[in-house]
Amino acid sequence: MSKAGLSKAEIKKRLVRLRNIEFLHEQQRFKIWHLRDENRELRQEIKRLNIIVSDQQKTIDDMKLQIEELRVMVFGKKKKKEVDDDDLIPPKEKIPRTSDSYKRPIPKDAEVTEIVPHPLNQCSCGEKITKKKTVVFYEEDIPIPTQKIVRKHVVEKGYCLNCKKWNTDIPLPSCKVILGPSVS
Repeated sequence: MSKAGLSKAEIKKRLVRLRNIEFLHEQQRFKIWHLRDENRELRQEIKRLNIIVSDQQKTIDDMKLQIEELRVMVFGKKKKKEVDDDDLIPPKEKIPRTSDSYKRPIPKDAEVTEIVPHPLNQCSCGEKITKKKTVVFYEEDIPIPTQKIVRKHVVEKGYCLNCKKWNTDIPLPSCKVILGPSVS
């Protein structure tokens, strides 16, 4: 036995345990460094994402405001009815609407800001077009910060003797006045 009172086996056992603890301590220190770095990167990522989210929220709020302004422009403001006056005023008879009242009115020539011609020289099959006609439709577009844009599309329409059908350079809309891509 040694003077300290520990056997060689006990000393060896304690040294092995100490070596294992030092090894594990070193591993844990590297893990802690790695986790600190990862934590720092994640905090920076969270800050970056919070900035993006706040920008997107501002954009969403702006879009909601623009949509509400467009609703007011297209449909008008809702009128509030006073409930107290219902007993005094007899209800008005509704005037029947014509089919044209469900469509947008054709703009005046002074309102047209752009004329877009769509000439048609030949059919998509390659044949010459006969019986050419001109069809006009209007596209109303309202870019948000500026005044509304009215494009007058002048589309040539022709009959193909080979296909036996009418052709146009661009597809025609179902009505004379349509809303542009900024409005929809």
